[in-house]
Amino acid sequence: MATIVAHSTVRTISTLLHSRRASLDAVAERRFVDFIRQAKRRLDIAAYDLRNAATLEALAEVSSRIALRIIIDAGEQTDDRFTDPKPKTMLDAIRAFGLESFVTIRGKVGEPIMHHRFAIRDDETIWTGSMLFTDGSLHLEDSGVLSFDSPELAARYTEEFNRLWHGATTPLSTPTEVQVGRGGKLTAFFGSEVRDALLRELREPGIRRLRLLLHSIGDVELLEALLPFRTQAIDFRGIYDTHGIRNTIELLGSVDDPRLWFLRDSRFVAAPSQAFHHWGESNGCTHKVFLINGLTLIGSSNFGPHPERRDESLLRLDSPQVMIAYTRYFDTLHRAYVEFHHHRSG
Repeated sequence: MATIVAHSTVRTISTLLHSRRASLDAVAERRFVDFIRQAKRRLDIAAYDLRNAATLEALAEVSSRIALRIIIDAGEQTDDRFTDPKPKTMLDAIRAFGLESFVTIRGKVGEPIMHHRFAIRDDETIWTGSMLFTDGSLHLEDSGVLSFDSPELAARYTEEFNRLWHGATTPLSTPTEVQVGRGGKLTAFFGSEVRDALLRELREPGIRRLRLLLHSIGDVELLEALLPFRTQAIDFRGIYDTHGIRNTIELLGSVDDPRLWFLRDSRFVAAPSQAFHHWGESNGCTHKVFLINGLTLIGSSNFGPHPERRDESLLRLDSPQVMIAYTRYFDTLHRAYVEFHHHRSG
């Protein structure tokens, strides 16, 4: 069996993939605290949820010597029932560490939900993925993050950060490809570009290998783009969150909807998680990952309906080292969850 690593680094790309259920520990909390403390000039953080004490303590430590900016989501529940619920204690935690003066709040009533989870350090290093800055995400969940040393990519994320910081509503310009790692290529998409970029990849002819690693997927166009793969003779497998997929079922109105064919397909397996709840931490599968042939597409989007209602991101990576890391990780989780359900049913 191939060795599975929870953390790997190849030149300018670091990959952290965590799953407590599968005994993969990326030591994410310590690594992110180190990421913060290594800032020399500035640090920008966009956080849908920011409550982890070690993270907040590290931010308080550096706040007196660098330029620090933090954008958080308003935390108010909206009429979008497909939003991940979270406790309304984030601002209390931020105030407790004396960080309120560094914060701008987005996602208020009438604004898109601020669903990002990224950090930009010293205009040259990016930390981004599905991982939130909470105890649950950093310790319990199936989640992942990538860190890049790339001033070009940092500039792209800074453009998005500044747009949110200043309350602009104009979308970003057309994305450009940047070079990362060992011959890798990367493009960052934001907002409604996320769905369009993913649809383009799914509609490309010649797909031979497809992996889905998802918390949920509720966008009808994406579900319909996956329908043709139901009967195609390709290498296709998937993992979805036990409770997150309920959002999709609620959206479509019935578990028997033909667009939910994958729930009855043996190539797909549910991550045996607990439900989101307001009085504790989640241990869900919160990934947002598509592996299409040699491409890795990851981000902060749960691929829900109405993408214009959420500020989210998607990275399109043509990077062998990232693909290898995610493929090994996917195989480990898929095997563990198939065995779990087999023993449970037996």
